[in-house]
Amino acid sequence: MKAFMFGFLFLLAAFSAVFAQNSTVENEGVDCSVTISGNGAITANSNLPDPFMKMNGQRMTAKDEWICRRQEIRKLLEKTVYGEMKVTPFSATTGTVSKTSISVTVSDNGKTATFTASVDLPSGNGPFPAMIIYGGFGGPSASTLKNQGVAVITFDPAKGGAEGTNRNNKSGAYYTLYGANSNLGILAAQAWAVSRIIDVIQKSDGSILKWDAIGVTGCSRYGKGSFVAGVFDQRIALTMPIESGTGGVPIMRSVSNENKQSLSSAYGEQPWLGDVFSTFQNSPNTLPTDMHGAVAMVAPRGLLILDNPHIANLGPRSAHLSAVAGGEVYKALGYGGNITYFSNSADGNHCTFQPEFSTPLTTNINKFLKKQGSAVGGDPTINPRSGVTGNTALINWTTPTLTGTYPPSGSSGSSSSIATTPSSSSRASSSSSSRPSSSSSSSTGSPAVCGEYQTSYCGGLAYGSVPSNSTTMPTTGNCLYIGDFEAIQPNLNSTVVINGVENTCGSDWENCPFNTKSDTKDGGYYVYVKTGTINSYQNNGWKGIVAKTKPTCVSSSSSAAEVSSSSQEDPTPIISNIPLTYFSAQALNGVVEIFDIKGNKVASVNVSDPQAVKLSLPSGLYFAKARGMQSIKFVVK
Repeated sequence: MKAFMFGFLFLLAAFSAVFAQNSTVENEGVDCSVTISGNGAITANSNLPDPFMKMNGQRMTAKDEWICRRQEIRKLLEKTVYGEMKVTPFSATTGTVSKTSISVTVSDNGKTATFTASVDLPSGNGPFPAMIIYGGFGGPSASTLKNQGVAVITFDPAKGGAEGTNRNNKSGAYYTLYGANSNLGILAAQAWAVSRIIDVIQKSDGSILKWDAIGVTGCSRYGKGSFVAGVFDQRIALTMPIESGTGGVPIMRSVSNENKQSLSSAYGEQPWLGDVFSTFQNSPNTLPTDMHGAVAMVAPRGLLILDNPHIANLGPRSAHLSAVAGGEVYKALGYGGNITYFSNSADGNHCTFQPEFSTPLTTNINKFLKKQGSAVGGDPTINPRSGVTGNTALINWTTPTLTGTYPPSGSSGSSSSIATTPSSSSRASSSSSSRPSSSSSSSTGSPAVCGEYQTSYCGGLAYGSVPSNSTTMPTTGNCLYIGDFEAIQPNLNSTVVINGVENTCGSDWENCPFNTKSDTKDGGYYVYVKTGTINSYQNNGWKGIVAKTKPTCVSSSSSAAEVSSSSQEDPTPIISNIPLTYFSAQALNGVVEIFDIKGNKVASVNVSDPQAVKLSLPSGLYFAKARGMQSIKFVVK
């Protein structure tokens, strides 16, 4: 046994909680298999569907089941409310981030779409957290955000999906790629565009904006849109819809009991909701889930719902009910403190940022964008205007006590081995959901560990964001995991990295590497176009490519610290090269977990304790993992 100690030192003096729960990937449940029969409708029921009831008829009992249960809810909402969103490969998006703008280019389905967003930075040195503001109005002012050290990204949502079009001729970047007659509503198309902005930020060098500290907000129709963006993309750290009204946060089953905009009005005013909602606009009680399910999909990330109780047309009572019901999922997962509903404000005009909003705004910015704040457990913060509350009697289910942790131990934020067995009691309107188990997963259900991937293979990209199962040639700044190849050659003045080995072609073909193949990593090859392009002439530089799905595993960092063997029993410091703030704002309740090469958790380190922790481990390869972050790999020799 080798004895050593962790000598973690932190810049943050106070450390007692999880400050951020956003993921490294857009959708953690993308591998969960979900099949929905028919149009998804259920027998009419005025009560709110149970968010803990899986589609196989069994209720959740463990927190790690949320990954696939969330995917079920997502697919139900796509099938009945928003329309079905195409999955855009991470590699399909390229662009640039400057101090004044973000440019986005998306190439998929044989087509290309481009758009931009403006950037307004606070004073000081970056990188900065950022707030994406739909339409640039209705939320906190740019100066308010910048004074708190938050950059402002102003996004014109019409660039993703434009209003003023009919349902058979939609326009915007999403529809340029996937068809003007797509059944996806423009709220979801706009959310898709926000995700592509985040793709570009995530792929940037990180010197200007922090991709893992992004919020999104908007008011009224833009409150609807910003809410949907936060619902769909799990990389968004803070979602802040303001006065979103029908089609946003409010429960659809109950808005008919308020003097509000009707569902049919919201459906007909603009193609906000998907074409699929036509079936449900007059029969919301047949929806298999409701907007409390969308609220729950944001869990465990930050959600601040700001409402105006003085405008009945906005459905504030139904929004309150949605927050209360969705907040129960937050609470069950152990993150009750991450959701806030606030409508306790004086009378004010629509989309006027009320002074009472300032305190919850600052609290949530500090907690989710600046990674400061207090513990996340406990009850949701629900602060409605007196007398303006929803009918909580519609919540006829109880909140279960779930076992385990969320995310599951060892999860990279993008993978987890969870399987559910189809039940004969499944309702006719739905079928079972299952997540395939990796053959290399441990018996505890933790995913296998990729012991060979390093972020340097793909230009700093987290493992969960590396695309695979494709033969599409990656473009500049993009990476792809493949199973095998016959030939990969850089173009002139280009560099292609294969499993960390750089292949550079100069200004002539004489000295260009051709057919260079390194040893496999994780059973395949990580191909990264560092600069320039791959030679595409007659496919000579991209030949014999074999698609392969990368293993489900925890990612490892490009920095690995070794521990030399020693006969002394005195502890030896290790992982001293971890940046001081690397885990300080991310560790689950102050805990960094240690996993062996098989994915088994072997130790937990309380990094909030200023004292060094002495551990003894056998020789071998290990990973230190904090929730939502890449692993740090180290070796005990």
